[in-house]
Amino acid sequence: MSCGVVIINYRDAKRAEEVSIRCSGFHAVDHVVITDNCSPDESMLRLKQIRSNKIDVIQSDRNGGFSYGCNFGASYLIRRYNPTYILFANTDTIFGEDVVDACLSTLSVHDDLGMVTPRMQGINGEEQISAWPFTTFKDQLLNCFWAYRHYLALHPHKHRQYSDPHFEYVDVARGSFMFFKTEALVKAGFFDEHTFLYAEETIMAKRLLAAGYKIGIITDKWYIHDHKEAKQKGASVKQLAALFDSSYYYLNEYCHINLFQRIVFSIAKKYGVAEWAILSKLKEVRNKRI
Repeated sequence: MSCGVVIINYRDAKRAEEVSIRCSGFHAVDHVVITDNCSPDESMLRLKQIRSNKIDVIQSDRNGGFSYGCNFGASYLIRRYNPTYILFANTDTIFGEDVVDACLSTLSVHDDLGMVTPRMQGINGEEQISAWPFTTFKDQLLNCFWAYRHYLALHPHKHRQYSDPHFEYVDVARGSFMFFKTEALVKAGFFDEHTFLYAEETIMAKRLLAAGYKIGIITDKWYIHDHKEAKQKGASVKQLAALFDSSYYYLNEYCHINLFQRIVFSIAKKYGVAEWAILSKLKEVRNKRI
């Protein structure tokens, strides 16, 4: 049994370095691969300095998005080391060796389990949404509107109660920490590279399910997600457009929505981007007056 870790970096070399060095010190981790997703800064120069017998640093041939970077790193890891398990961890995650050990143990005892994750909390210790049911067309459509997204700040899954004190199966788990059986990842066809950003975890859940695997969450283990975007003023218009595009792709390819639904969602996502652009502009004007 062997375990590899894939860290995707994009202009976050300091934290990529920190999480990689931390993981390389875990007894259960055999190799760490840092995949720089063509960062337009000096990330590669910095990351190359921490190469070791346990840490490889590679660069993707293009910035094809998060899923592309994950596949690039995983393919390298499998070709070079062929690990039994692969962990994908964001640069903004913080976790201990006990979490890695618990994930490996859980994956090894559940034959139908393809991916597992612990529960997630913010840097302030508050629990964040770690898992959720598959979303419907209605959910995705309403998410195009600011008022609905604002309501989601109080989403009930943020304080989800788990019935089992140790482990539960879930539909979808947060994508910032994804621990796979390598065979499950391969049978699922790796990540879908048609999305640049967002919806990766939901699409992967569908792919694992189609391949005969389930997703689980360890309910008594935690990791910290020090979300770098949370420190910014909010999502940009470009980020929101990417979110809606990924949602449309998921609905069309994995939920098989009909022509009428595709037309309605296309209109809604254009409205949502325009609405956010206007709101952002109004907020900018207001801040200048203060």
